[in-house]
Amino acid sequence: MKKLVKISVKQYILFTFIILVMMPTTIILLIIISKYFMYVIDNTMTQKQDTLHAISYNIDNQLDNLKDISMSIYFNDATISHINHYPDNASDEVVIQDFANSLINSHKYLSSVYITLGDQTIYAGHKYQNIKDFFNNNESEVLEKKGKVYWVPTQKFLTDFSRNVNNFVLCRSINSPDGNIGFLWVFINESFFADNINYDERAMDSDIYILDENDMIFSSSNSNIQSIWNNGSPVKFSDKGAVLYDDFKSYDDENTYVEFTSKVTGWKFMEIIANDVLYKPVLELRTLCVIVIITYLIFMIVVYFILSSMIFRPIKGLHKGIARVGHGDFTVSLTKKHNDEIGDLVDSYNTMIIKIDELMMNIKQIEEAKTKEKIKVLTMQIGPHFVYNTLNTIKWLAYINKQPNIKLAIESLIKLMMSVTYNTNEEITLREEISLLNSYCYIQKLRYINFEMRSNIGEEILNYKINKLLLQPIVENCILNGFVNSKNKGIITISATIDDILHIEISDNGVGFDTSDLDNTVNKDDESSQHIGIKNVNERIKLSHGERYGVDIHSEVGVGTVVELQLPIIDS
Repeated sequence: MKKLVKISVKQYILFTFIILVMMPTTIILLIIISKYFMYVIDNTMTQKQDTLHAISYNIDNQLDNLKDISMSIYFNDATISHINHYPDNASDEVVIQDFANSLINSHKYLSSVYITLGDQTIYAGHKYQNIKDFFNNNESEVLEKKGKVYWVPTQKFLTDFSRNVNNFVLCRSINSPDGNIGFLWVFINESFFADNINYDERAMDSDIYILDENDMIFSSSNSNIQSIWNNGSPVKFSDKGAVLYDDFKSYDDENTYVEFTSKVTGWKFMEIIANDVLYKPVLELRTLCVIVIITYLIFMIVVYFILSSMIFRPIKGLHKGIARVGHGDFTVSLTKKHNDEIGDLVDSYNTMIIKIDELMMNIKQIEEAKTKEKIKVLTMQIGPHFVYNTLNTIKWLAYINKQPNIKLAIESLIKLMMSVTYNTNEEITLREEISLLNSYCYIQKLRYINFEMRSNIGEEILNYKINKLLLQPIVENCILNGFVNSKNKGIITISATIDDILHIEISDNGVGFDTSDLDNTVNKDDESSQHIGIKNVNERIKLSHGERYGVDIHSEVGVGTVVELQLPIIDS
């Protein structure tokens, strides 16, 4: 876990700067942008609603004036008399014509006034083509209003001179005591809205719409609406919005709109604002914040390179050097680049590795001398012990029974003693070691008849070298301890295998023993132990070749014992 969570000095500094400087600054800037965004939206929308309210108030007054003008047909004595006696006086059109003429001159935005009484159509102002189709399409809606005003949204009308005029229409049914006798149609130029709202000033960065209850457009500052009207039909506004901030709505991904509904006409006054205009102050602040963050990043990069040159790299060099020392390499010295505290550490490190290297060399020389002496002592310890037992055997054999094979026994003994005494080589081939074991076993058979040694080693392995008389103490242990009280013929088998090291296995079918009683004999300083030979072998291997190599013992009572030696591969 410590390795998993290990953090370098460089990471500590970077994390500290990010957590204590970058993150607080970024969070503060985000909070400022969020608060300023809400302020801009609320303030702008409130201003837009107030503006629409003022526009609506002005338009409502103008429309009320137009309604009053249209009602004058009932307040003129001549026209009311004509209405009350219609159709008896249907042939007298002068009164109605005079009224139409006076009406067209009462307001500058009136394009035409049409009065239809039965089959009569009287007009003043522009004469429109296909006007009867317009009347037929709207008469039923006008009648439903029962004398109240009905507004027809703006659309294109074609005059007799082929001139296009965009008009919205005030419609009212004309009623006598006997019922409906006709209709009043007042055609009003759409420029009425443009002049009252002053589109050129108010709609520099937005579009204004005036809609009826059915979302039919009466007027708009959007030039596209003008081109659609020129195709001859009214235009319906399609609301694609969703609620945003309670009272405000988002028209689409690029625009936001606010609306105000007139309590007089029920019309909606809508202003659609481009988001890039609406959010311009926020975007400017966001750009400033981005510049601040980028400046911080540049500052952090510059600081990082300065710290890397002055602190991080020297510390990393010290860390690598100390790691190399930990692995036993005392040859790495560091170059002092700065005359500061880290430079002093570099000097101390270089002095330290020089002294450690000197100490290690002294210790190595002392230990090598001790090891050589100990190996000599161990080798000498085996010789006298073996000679003593062998001479006792020959003495016993000569005393009991004079035999011709005594000569062979003595010859085998001489061979062994010469190998120990005169052969000063510390290492011999495995083939030579097996030959010495055969001589040793011949002598031992003179006393312990009931055993046999078998060698099962490949020719190529027999040429590898091992320490002299390394296997003899183990074979001796098999004979003296393994076959005691055993009723079966004793068999000692020697085999060898190699991988990255040499494995020599010596097994017997003796009585075995409980390995829990072994009590780490191979590592125990007990000269009286019956396994002193195995202990010596283990120490000789480790002293000669290192801790990687040694002796392993496996035994089972009533089955036998297996001793495995791990040795380096040494070519002859």
